[in-house]
Amino acid sequence: MPKKTNTTIVFLKNLLPLFSSGSMPIFWVTFLSSILLTLMIWHTIKINIYNTAENNFNNIVSDTEVAISKRIMAYELVLKGTVGLFNSSEKVTRSEWHSYISSVNIESNYKGIVGIGFIEYVRNKNLKSHINEIRAGGIKSYNIFPFSPEKEHAPIIYFEPFTSQNKMLIGYDMFTDSVRKPIMLYSRDSGKACITTSMRLMQDKHENYSTGFLMFEPVYNGNSSTFWLRRRNFIGYIYAPVRMSNFVNSVATKEMAQISLDIYDGTNTKNLLYSDSNKVYKSNKSPMFTGKRIININNHSWLLVFNSLPEFENHVEIERPYYFLFAGLSISVLIFLLSLTVSSIRYNNLKLKQILSTTDEGIYGIDLNLNCTFINTSACRILGYEPKYLLNNNIHNIIHYKKLNNEEYKSEDCPITACIRENKPVLIDDEVFWKKDGSPIPVEYSSSPIVKNNYVTGAVVTFKDITERKNAIEKLENSIEEKTVLLKEVHHRVKNNLQIISSLLNLQAFQIKDENIQAIFKESQNRVLSMALIHEKLYQTNNMSHISFSGYLQELVQNLFRSYAAYDRNIDFELNLIEVDISIDTSITLGLIVNEIIANSLKHAFKGKSNGTIFVDLTKENDILSLKIKDDGVGIPDNFNYKKTSTLGFNIILNLIEQINGKLSINVSNGTELKIDFPYSNSEV
Repeated sequence: MPKKTNTTIVFLKNLLPLFSSGSMPIFWVTFLSSILLTLMIWHTIKINIYNTAENNFNNIVSDTEVAISKRIMAYELVLKGTVGLFNSSEKVTRSEWHSYISSVNIESNYKGIVGIGFIEYVRNKNLKSHINEIRAGGIKSYNIFPFSPEKEHAPIIYFEPFTSQNKMLIGYDMFTDSVRKPIMLYSRDSGKACITTSMRLMQDKHENYSTGFLMFEPVYNGNSSTFWLRRRNFIGYIYAPVRMSNFVNSVATKEMAQISLDIYDGTNTKNLLYSDSNKVYKSNKSPMFTGKRIININNHSWLLVFNSLPEFENHVEIERPYYFLFAGLSISVLIFLLSLTVSSIRYNNLKLKQILSTTDEGIYGIDLNLNCTFINTSACRILGYEPKYLLNNNIHNIIHYKKLNNEEYKSEDCPITACIRENKPVLIDDEVFWKKDGSPIPVEYSSSPIVKNNYVTGAVVTFKDITERKNAIEKLENSIEEKTVLLKEVHHRVKNNLQIISSLLNLQAFQIKDENIQAIFKESQNRVLSMALIHEKLYQTNNMSHISFSGYLQELVQNLFRSYAAYDRNIDFELNLIEVDISIDTSITLGLIVNEIIANSLKHAFKGKSNGTIFVDLTKENDILSLKIKDDGVGIPDNFNYKKTSTLGFNIILNLIEQINGKLSINVSNGTELKIDFPYSNSEV
């Protein structure tokens, strides 16, 4: 068993290149065409079988729908025919009614109808005479029930067949039923036959029957062409109760045994009239086909819902398309295997043509002796050789025999030889090959071993001329160098201009006698110098976006001490600074802040003291940099509120801290300490 599995894997691995070679159009067309044809036949047969079954189902549905409509029309016609009995007689007697209804033969011709009755329209003023007339006609105990205080009544006076059960209906006032009355009044006023919604029939109230409905046909004594004539000449109704189970059975055919039918009163599924629930329960599965129909019956709508049953679905040949699919796929596989056998014979010959097909990259093959076994046209074009000068010759000694510095490139040191020797692919991104005219070309090449039967038989080398890429890189490097020089020159000139401004402020200060105004000029001069110092640092570095802030800060502090002659006053400074690079904008802002704070300390902190020290710390924790400047001078008053001060220095400090999203805290114990925390990421570019 393991041998079979290994053989199969090896076979599939050997076949894999055939699928991707792209050199077998006939094989692919034949194989794919057979698969496509099989799928088309399978799909067509499947669709045809499904469509045929669906058409058969729809035919049964349509036939059932028509049968139901025709049955209702037949009921309406028999009621209209009964109306003719009243039109042909001044007074229809009970015996005439019995004879006529018997001749109609309801049980045989109009299955579903329980019986046919006559409802007489009686007003209150005629109620007594009506009762006496019916009693005189043979029903001694006749009375209208149930009692109703209404002005009009609709008692049943005739009903056939006149069984003992139906006798109990005589005298029942239909207008006392809130469901029947609106439909009866509409039938009277419109002159149309109408049916009720679903209800339990009076004949069935003590029996286990399904629901049913009533059909009414108005009867007039004379002209009924207008609404008012219908009201005036109205004498009553011919009506027929219809039992739904008998009604559906009366239209049932043998085809209907294959489907289930649910009838709903109205156009939705809220009010169920009739259901084939027993059929659906037996099937216990989802139907293959479902259909819905809405029919209008005497100014009323019914929703018919049909579902296919197993009796129907068992005749649908669902499996037949899969026989064709299996047979077609089997034939396709045979064609596939036959084509593979033929194609594998041609594969070795086509492989070389495929490798040597037109490509921008140069490709050549070598054997174990580094002799060229094949080469494509792009390689010959790049190297400037005709194929005959390279094929069957040691190609290393022709195009790869020395390095760019003219040092000999021995074959045993060549990565291509190592590829064959170690059975590992190599990729070299910068070497030179030598053209026929003796000029070098920079190349990028890869070498992959050729393995047959687990033995290395040579290698395939793919290379490309990267002259344009190297030229582009050189141009880019030159461009970057030019821009760096230009940017440095810009910073140098900005620094010089700022120093000129500082010198002008200094000259102007010498001409001012007021010491306070001179101090203002000195502060402005120091601010300008702090910015000039940034540009000087940028001019001296290769990074045009960041500077070493600790070095800048140290030089800035020294300049301030010289400016305010702090050394002559025995004032010293101590720096504890971490090494960190900060962007130009943030560095300028921090430099101005340091300038303002230290200048304030040098001016005010050591009044009345013979010596002192200013401490500057720069630390980092997580992504927060902390700049702390402290002096051991006289300090500031405890009630000093820096947020409400009107001094220019503190306003400058607060505005600058806000620009770097910093937070200021002040400690006035043992001198004055200002600490500024700000996000380090905010200073990165």
